[in-house]
Amino acid sequence: MISYLQIENLTKSFGDRILFENISLGIGEGDRIGLIAKNGAGKTTFIKLLCRLYNPTEGRITLNGIDIREISYDHYMSLIASVFQDFKLLSFSIKDNIAFENSKTERDQRIYQILQELGLEYRIKSLKNGIDTNVYKHFSNEGFEPSGGEGQKIAIARAIYKNASIIILDEPTAALDPKSEHEIYKE
Repeated sequence: MISYLQIENLTKSFGDRILFENISLGIGEGDRIGLIAKNGAGKTTFIKLLCRLYNPTEGRITLNGIDIREISYDHYMSLIASVFQDFKLLSFSIKDNIAFENSKTERDQRIYQILQELGLEYRIKSLKNGIDTNVYKHFSNEGFEPSGGEGQKIAIARAIYKNASIIILDEPTAALDPKSEHEIYKE
């Protein structure tokens, strides 16, 4: 379980371009932080560093005092759920898009509970096959073509379903209306 994530003197550059330097920050269990900066300032890069998709140029990130690069990658990934601004949905059922390999054994009620929290339950229940409806019409004419906001909510449902200790959202609500965005950040 997560208790403390520490960012220590973090610097990231690509070639001669320094995106940010000497960032230090502590994140405790239950904390919620928001990064606000201009476009191109390195917010997504910072998130990718937290997710171990990039290595820092200088500095380090520790979890409970252990450098995250020393923690088993699979174990570290089990602690994180992320929704990037360029998320992808697959042409499978809504349930498969949320629960992946657990979709055959997962109770539908849990999926609907998450969708209800995101304000999407009634929309999905209105579909002929509910959560068993395919996303997109690539494999079925009865497929569901989600709006941008509906797609983002399904991607967020996937992160919530994972029940990870850390949830990282990289502009996941850009296509949502203000009320839906408020509801998501309120949770």
